[in-house]
Parts: sequence; C-alpha cells; structure tokens
Amino acid sequence: MLAIASIVTPVNCFGDSSAAINLSVTGGIAPYSFSWSGGITAQNRANLFSGNYPVTVTDANTCSIANSILVRQPSALLSVVANVMNVSCFSGNNGAINVSASGGTPPYSFIWDGNDTVQNRSYLSTGTYNLTVADANWCSITNASLVSQPTAAVNISASISAVSCYSGNNGSIVLNVSGGTSPYSFDWGGGNHHAEQSKPGCRNLQRCRNRYKFVFCHDDCNYISTIKCVKC
Repeated sequence: MLAIASIVTPVNCFGDSSAAINLSVTGGIAPYSFSWSGGITAQNRANLFSGNYPVTVTDANTCSIANSILVRQPSALLSVVANVMNVSCFSGNNGAINVSASGGTPPYSFIWDGNDTVQNRSYLSTGTYNLTVADANWCSITNASLVSQPTAAVNISASISAVSCYSGNNGSIVLNVSGGTSPYSFDWGGGNHHAEQSKPGCRNLQRCRNRYKFVFCHDDCNYISTIKCVKC
C-alpha cells in the first residue's frame, strides 16, 4: 500500500518564499513518479510561498495516492511603531524615541545606528535615528525617526522708555521675543510675575545702576537676561 510522509519547512518571514517540502514514499513498487500542481515532477520542493500544495505519487504498477500539503508562515508581518518626543529647547538633548514591535516571531532584537541595542532611546539631540528590528527568525524591518527641535534659538531684545523725571516711575521696558515655541510667558522676579512681556514703572534710577532681571520661559526652557532702565 502506498503511503506519503512529508517534512515541511515553513516560511521563515511573512510573505517570502523560503519554505520547502521533502517527501518520502513507502509501499507499492518502486520507482515512483511525482506530479505536483503546475506540472512539476520533482520529488521535493523548495523556494515555496505559504499555501496548499497538491501532489500525486504513482508507483511502477500505476497505483497512485494523492495528498495536499500545507505550508505555513508567521501569522503577521513584522511592524514597528516609534513614538517621538521632540527636543523642547533649541540645541537641547531631551528628545526621546519609544519603540514597540509586533508581528513576526518574538522575541525581537533592536539595533540602532552606532550599534546601540536598547529598545528605547532618550537624551537625544535633533537628528534622524535609524533602527533595525529583527525577530527570532532574523526577519527584519527598518525605521527612521526624526527628532526635531524649535526652528531657532530664542532671541530677546528690549524697547526701553526712560523715566522722564528723577525718582519718577513712568519708565517702561517692552520685550521683543522671537524664536523658540510660542506662546511665551515672563517672570520679572521680585515676586512680580507678569504674564505680559512689558515692565512698567521703572523708578529710583540712580546713575543708571538699577537693572531689571527677568526669566523668560517656554516649554520648560528658561532664558535669563538683564535689562537696564536708563535715567533721563
């Protein structure tokens, strides 16, 4: 009685053609002939995609047996999701990339530029970071993540109106701010936390020695500067 036994090597990576089928036949009268779908007459098959492969084996007495052999593959395509946290301050290094992988055959390996093998990255400056993720079968996928930063450094200038009379309080400072990431907030110090970018009431200016110090804040970036009020 004819019998077919098969050893199936499954697809290695989703969608590729790395599978193989090796047949062995017992019973009947040798030699045997093989007929696969598509007119293929080889005993063994290689470079196969996933799917069903029907085969008929016939012996020297034209006795035959048919079978259909299933070739499997990993259930899902390997995929990578990278969540990027951009640099908050120009020329800073508080960017980060958090990565998750799915599909393929776990566990996963992570290889970044420079051969860093951690899954997630932190303390990053602006730039493009390339990652290769490989599963247990060394099926791999690449990902490029861009960490950005504010388009320009904060630039601060001041328009100053001097006090018109000695010991007066009609002086003012108006700040002109560009760069960074708006909206901006301002702290003039001395318990005087103005949200506005102007400082009214400069007074008691003796030989131009009084200065106003402020802290300019945005996105946790602090810029400290000193502005001098000019005596009339």
